[in-house]
Amino acid sequence: KNYTTAFHHLTEFQPTRKKKIGFKNMDLDFYNAYTEFLLKKLKLSSNTLGKDIQVIKMIMNDATERGINTNLSYKSKRFITIREKSDNIYLKEHEIKEIENLDLSNDTRLERVRDLFLIGCYTGLRYSDFSILSPDQINDGFIETTQIKTGEPVVIPIHPTVKRIIEKYNGILPASISNQNTNVYLKELGKKVNC
Repeated sequence: KNYTTAFHHLTEFQPTRKKKIGFKNMDLDFYNAYTEFLLKKLKLSSNTLGKDIQVIKMIMNDATERGINTNLSYKSKRFITIREKSDNIYLKEHEIKEIENLDLSNDTRLERVRDLFLIGCYTGLRYSDFSILSPDQINDGFIETTQIKTGEPVVIPIHPTVKRIIEKYNGILPASISNQNTNVYLKELGKKVNC
């Protein structure tokens, strides 16, 4: 996944360069322009940027060992992999209940995101898994799915809150939005209950 993400970012970055990106021009000028592009244009986090640089350095290192690359600029102390400490945030059960009990009947956007979030909370599924659940994966009181990240099949008993949400949407889960927008809306929800 990290390799694919880095490839897509480099593909988006390529049109900003006068020449094609390759081993020969992966130097400090490239590094400075690329990191600025990721931070300012794509608005990515330092940790995402760090993963991209780590992938680039791994590929450059492998290419050097194989004799394909002779450019050693990537070994410079200034060609660094940036990392930021991130805080792991969690909600207590009473806070999840507060979110669940919010009256959002006048805001379908937040209501839909809240309901999907609750499905995530009560199934333990990642966003990539619960955001694409379909009615055929819900059988006899269980959710049966294969996790995207691990490829492992899971069978999860349906929590009463999840059952209520499924019934609320007539057996079809609310349509999901992007993970990024979901996170923005969840912050908005948190402010409504002071989480």
